[in-house]
Amino acid sequence: MFKVLLVDDEPMALEALRIVADWEELGFTVCGECSNGDEALNKIEDIKPDLVVTDLKMPGMDGLELIRKVMECVNSDIIFIIVSGYDEFDYAKEAMQYGVRYYVLKPVFKDEFSEVLLEIGNKLKKKYQLGKMTINNISTDIGSLLGKYLIGSLGEDEIRARMPEKISKSKAYWSYVCLGTPRVWETVNFKNDEISEDSLSTFKEMVNTVLEGIYIYPILTNTVIEGIVICITSEIQTNKIIETLKSSVSTLFGEGFYLGVGNTVNELSELSESMSQAHKAIDYRFFSAPGSIIYYQNIKDFSLNYSFKGIYKIEDMYKALDSLDEMRIKKAIEVVFSDFRREYTAPEIIKMYVVNIIYKSISIVTSLNGSTDQIPLLDSITAILAKSLIIDEMENMAHEYCFKFVIYAKSLKDKAKNSDMKLVDEYIRNNYTRNLTIREISKKLYIHPNYLGHQINKWFGCSFNEYLHGLRMEEAKNLIENTNLKVHEIAERVGYSSYSNFLDQFVKRFSIKPSDYKIMLNNKN
Repeated sequence: MFKVLLVDDEPMALEALRIVADWEELGFTVCGECSNGDEALNKIEDIKPDLVVTDLKMPGMDGLELIRKVMECVNSDIIFIIVSGYDEFDYAKEAMQYGVRYYVLKPVFKDEFSEVLLEIGNKLKKKYQLGKMTINNISTDIGSLLGKYLIGSLGEDEIRARMPEKISKSKAYWSYVCLGTPRVWETVNFKNDEISEDSLSTFKEMVNTVLEGIYIYPILTNTVIEGIVICITSEIQTNKIIETLKSSVSTLFGEGFYLGVGNTVNELSELSESMSQAHKAIDYRFFSAPGSIIYYQNIKDFSLNYSFKGIYKIEDMYKALDSLDEMRIKKAIEVVFSDFRREYTAPEIIKMYVVNIIYKSISIVTSLNGSTDQIPLLDSITAILAKSLIIDEMENMAHEYCFKFVIYAKSLKDKAKNSDMKLVDEYIRNNYTRNLTIREISKKLYIHPNYLGHQINKWFGCSFNEYLHGLRMEEAKNLIENTNLKVHEIAERVGYSSYSNFLDQFVKRFSIKPSDYKIMLNNKN
């Protein structure tokens, strides 16, 4: 079990962290809880946890200072998960500068958090697997020997003594190839629960076949493929071998796997450098199409950008979301993702950007009295944080999400408008027989008078006064037809203190005087 320390100054937040994940099932045990950074620092030195889950804003030593001190003075290998509120976004960005790569927004959701823990658990397992490898359990397999050599558990003289004679007696060139799955961002190996033993054996047999002057060795830890070493003693170019290797990987494991390729080196002693380069190359698969071969030589002058320059464009995105204009939102996403690609922005920063888009949309939906259950708001947060997507997939997800959000938000806005229309119409019909003004209605229904006047024109196709007179005239006509009231009595009943005003409105609407209309009805009877 990997040891976990929970740090938060709110007792309820600590309780939530305890129950939000099936810790033991995921390979973790909670070995301590602290309410501030000072207490946590002492606890970390004492229990030496593998993982610290910490809030940022705390009394005394805050989360940022805790992370800095642990990284600089205690153990830089400890993994941190930041748990912060939406309003602490700027604060959380600084923590990312210290190398923290896991960022979870409050409230914490089980699926999202469990996926993050699963990813961290896999990383820790890999670390401990390598640590347990010793010279005492070296097999005769060359791939295993090379694996031990690359982590420093086997000397160069010993591995040379076990190399095939054709390699040891020839001028050999070495390259390291790192394999990356289509979906997993940091875990770049294949595990035995992902591929069958038969597939692993077939792959090993396929790539370990000795061609003329070419030797290909899978670097294995138990059933985990850590990478592949290529040794060439002929004139064949490395890139041709890599293409063949790529075909073998695709045949056995399916399309979409990446290969990160380190530079070819002349000495076995330089192979570890090629391995480091291959790992750096595979990190750039985030910016590459699935199934790409990424050569270190092509990305050596680049580095992942952890600055927040692009993230400041979030305000443009917020304004686009507020507008509910699909084209404006689409353009805002395209612009910022273009910047992310050009600047090789780190995936963690892009995740933060997309998650803040989602939280802004939640705010908009809430302001429209909508329910987040009606569109995949929270599901999308989990999908983005829990899955490891390449940049194209992340951009497509942002577009798809915003498209669904706009449809839902517009429906809420239309519903709100219809609701206002119904309330206004009902109020007018209940009060049109007395002196009624827009100001009174706006005050009673909490609607701005200027907005109300504009909306009445849109709802009813006429001005407020025209609508009011129309209701009065229809009622006046009804009273003339169905009562024995005198015309001036009808005028007063429908809201007119001035008979001449009533007369003008009646003639305007029905092209006849009310007295003449009454005579006409009597003659018919």
